[in-house]
Amino acid sequence: MEYLVTACEMQEIDRITINETGIPGLVLMERAAYALSQYIKEKISRNDRILFVVETGNNGGDGVAAARILTLQDYMADIYVIGGLKKETDSFMTQRHIAENLGLNFLTELPENGYDVIVDGIFGVGLKRPVEGIWRKAIETINNMDGMKIAIDIPSGINGDNGQVMGCAVKADHTVTFGNKKLGMVLYPGSDYCGHIEVCDIGFPECNVKKVRPKYYTLGEECISYLPERSDSANKGTCGKLAIIAGSADMAGAAVFSVNAAYRMGAGLVKLVTHENNRNIVGSLAPEAVVSYYNDEASAVSEAAAVITWADAVLVGPGISTDDTAEALIRYVMANATCPVIIDADGINIIAKDRDILKDHKVPVIITPHMMEMSRLTGRTIEELKENQISCASECAKDYNVTCVLKDARTVVAGSLERVFVNTRGNNGMATAGSGDVLAGIISGIVAAGVSDDALDYQDMAAFGVTIHALAGDEAEERLGVRSLMARNIVESIGNVLKCR
Repeated sequence: MEYLVTACEMQEIDRITINETGIPGLVLMERAAYALSQYIKEKISRNDRILFVVETGNNGGDGVAAARILTLQDYMADIYVIGGLKKETDSFMTQRHIAENLGLNFLTELPENGYDVIVDGIFGVGLKRPVEGIWRKAIETINNMDGMKIAIDIPSGINGDNGQVMGCAVKADHTVTFGNKKLGMVLYPGSDYCGHIEVCDIGFPECNVKKVRPKYYTLGEECISYLPERSDSANKGTCGKLAIIAGSADMAGAAVFSVNAAYRMGAGLVKLVTHENNRNIVGSLAPEAVVSYYNDEASAVSEAAAVITWADAVLVGPGISTDDTAEALIRYVMANATCPVIIDADGINIIAKDRDILKDHKVPVIITPHMMEMSRLTGRTIEELKENQISCASECAKDYNVTCVLKDARTVVAGSLERVFVNTRGNNGMATAGSGDVLAGIISGIVAAGVSDDALDYQDMAAFGVTIHALAGDEAEERLGVRSLMARNIVESIGNVLKCR
């Protein structure tokens, strides 16, 4: 697990480390400057000219110290101090005096070009108001300059908590951040402004990070270790029984993707309820599924009744449409299921028309809306959802007592736990038809089979599913590139992601 810290959390980690642990702030600044200078050296040659553009806070102090380290190693580094703040921090003042004593070159005007590398040390994560005046002009000048842009800790102008642009922001090629990634660096549009993110350890003790109890986190391959080991005496009935209700007339693809993804996740047996028009396609593309077909509302509900009493988990919604038959299916499942239910796609659209369906559930529920589906469910605009994705997902989870997987370029998982998961894996090639059906199948396969630690929550399982889906997408992208990636390729890549288990 990797923490994604807010501005306040990072400032508290800094405070505890300095005031309680006793590591002086200047020591942390020197370590930050050394890490920054080492990273810059890896990216440049001796002949490159470096310009540090800084303000008089601690972020600027990091920049002045790094410029000094590089200058003493015979690199060409100049410093421009904007000087618009009312006062200098003590640490910045110390670094400025050291640099002046060593004869570093401080510019009196911000040049418009002539440098190979421009280092942004204007604002750190504590920025709270829109960038205006001389700072806006400086940032616009930096963005218009030729040369590589490197931001210290976070690009100036990016909100450290939500990734929003505070009026304007430095468009960096690289961001060297300290201790932990900041939440605003991984959310959009902030992520687009950071370029490559390098996280450097400058000596914040892990125990101090844990004292703060950061609320947000992300996952990588380590989540695979929580999938259960298979016993040598296992059979298909002990490896997870999943019921999937998916695919209205001529919408077989959603059913196929979700079934195959669940099987790739290791589900022992998947029973599918789908429209009879899908018989040939499902039979040829998902032959492992045990399939029952319906052709009207009565037969649909009858087939659903048979599978939901048998299953360890139920997935309902992919491609079922929003007609009367689909609505009857959703109402029946929500009223009668005795195991966890995962609701996707059209299932969410149906509930959006009558939210009481979701309010009275008696079993654990995971919903997986994309932005448009979430807009219908909550009545909020897509713009509002994108600007407040985490809070909107958290409020939905609380209001309906569900785990909410709010899908977007950064998928967020919120539920009953205090912490919130933010996915940082995956790629834009996964923005393709059927990708959401694959994700629903992956999460459902995990829920049906269970996990190795009984202390884990359905929110954890959903986060594991989102991460594995993203890792599979990255594996597929390596083989095919982003333009040629299709949902079926994500399914094919699940096995390569999981093969260590």
